[in-house]
Amino acid sequence: MSIKSGGPAFPHAIVYPDNAHEAHSGLSTRDYFAAKAMQSHISGNISLRIEEVAKWAYQYADAMLAEREKTND
Repeated sequence: MSIKSGGPAFPHAIVYPDNAHEAHSGLSTRDYFAAKAMQSHISGNISLRIEEVAKWAYQYADAMLAEREKTND
């Protein structure tokens, strides 16, 4: 998973009987942020087309990731 995606939103590892760890990343942080932004937007405003809402949600997620990078420097 790339750094641009924000990494995994809910990382976890599975431990097998031979003590080997296998990481599973699942949903990216970017996807999680976009889903939350979209949920917030459509709960109070459904005036945009679906494609516009999806585009807006990922723009919002990208802005959140960029801001997070600033605070981690």
